[in-house]
Amino acid sequence: MAYACLMYHSLSDGPHPDLLYPRYTTTRARFEEHLRALGGDGFRLADFRDLRRRLDAAGGLPDRYCVLSIDDGHRSGLEMAEVMVAAGVTATFFLTMDYCRQRDDFLKPAEVRELAAAGFDFGTHGASHRALSRMPRPRMRAELADSKAWLEDILGDPVEAMSLPAGQGDDDVYVAAYESGYGLVGNSREQLNEP
Repeated sequence: MAYACLMYHSLSDGPHPDLLYPRYTTTRARFEEHLRALGGDGFRLADFRDLRRRLDAAGGLPDRYCVLSIDDGHRSGLEMAEVMVAAGVTATFFLTMDYCRQRDDFLKPAEVRELAAAGFDFGTHGASHRALSRMPRPRMRAELADSKAWLEDILGDPVEAMSLPAGQGDDDVYVAAYESGYGLVGNSREQLNEP
């Protein structure tokens, strides 16, 4: 059974909050509209944790199943979380380690723990946000391991999902990710997903 996965990045009702990726910004009203429309059309909105649990149980996925993800870790994710809490849904935040460590406008450890306590799921989005498939293999493996260890240290729990930076991976990246302990790897292909 095919399912959808919607990927968001940042939220703003004014200027684009993330100057690196302005085309990936949506307004609060539009985000609320998306959640209402999906719910109104009978979609079950979920995070990667729910997807993994359903895939591991081998019981199949419900009809009209949609996984929500928020990439990079921009601080406007806090406002997105408010919208999702009000709508009774959750998502997986995929954090880029260097952005969160170096940029003031990205989530910090206390905020990540606050979101986790509110029921949100987390995964990694690389250390530097560079395309893993274009890196020398030792550097790619270090990106996978370093970002995972960093986020696990913040959360105090295992991290089992990742979203490929720039949505780009190859067989070597997938193998290295699974060898590093990831159970799900997301990409950015515009198509329905198959379990």
